[in-house]
Amino acid sequence: MPRPVKTTLVPTPPIPGGFRELDRNRCGFAEYFASLLAQEPKLAGCVLDVGCGAEGPTTVDHKDQNLFRPLLARAAQLDGLDPGPDVQRHKSLTNRWQSTLEAAPIPEGTYDLIVSFNVLEHVGDTKAFMAAMHRALKPDGVAWAMTPHGNHPFAWCVHLVELLKVKEKVGGDYQGLNKIPTYYRLNSMSKITRAAEGAGFQAVTYYFYPALQWELYFPKLLRFVPRIYDWLLGARFRPFYQQMLVKFER
Repeated sequence: MPRPVKTTLVPTPPIPGGFRELDRNRCGFAEYFASLLAQEPKLAGCVLDVGCGAEGPTTVDHKDQNLFRPLLARAAQLDGLDPGPDVQRHKSLTNRWQSTLEAAPIPEGTYDLIVSFNVLEHVGDTKAFMAAMHRALKPDGVAWAMTPHGNHPFAWCVHLVELLKVKEKVGGDYQGLNKIPTYYRLNSMSKITRAAEGAGFQAVTYYFYPALQWELYFPKLLRFVPRIYDWLLGARFRPFYQQMLVKFER
């Protein structure tokens, strides 16, 4: 019987200006995640970037400066993993795997820290993924993930896109739409807690933050719909926030 995992929900810091500020600064959620990651002591150790692509995280702040590469540069060793061939072109990695985390031949207990940016929503086999992440971490290692909240309407829209096979029809590259299948099986507190417990993690901490940029996935004539949702709910109440940030402790 798995030992119950300790769960903590951290209150979202106040956002002066509310909806107007979120509309002005569309990268506020990523800046919040960067501020949390910057305080992580394990960042100075051996780090694995899951889903790193050719150059690591590309998210920029409101000054158009990359948010996460300077943080990952603190690592004593940075390794990377991605299913696509672009990982072979990543210049900052010591070790690299063109693979999913579940299939990569990573030695057990290798990493102080694992980070993933918009990866959890693409995990199909949650049990295998969580077990692989737990196995790759050192006994006191941690993992941080940033991902859309599965209870947000954005996730419902993505499910509809998958169901209607829109990715195939538009070639998989419309308004940031990618070709990677999206499942949303690790994007709610209940699902993540259950999976983390099954994998043997000791604790999971959750953070939520609102984000407004999902309107760009709508045709221009319908963009008023997500804006109304955000003005009424998405920018005001935590259960309706779009972004969730998760810390796993082995």
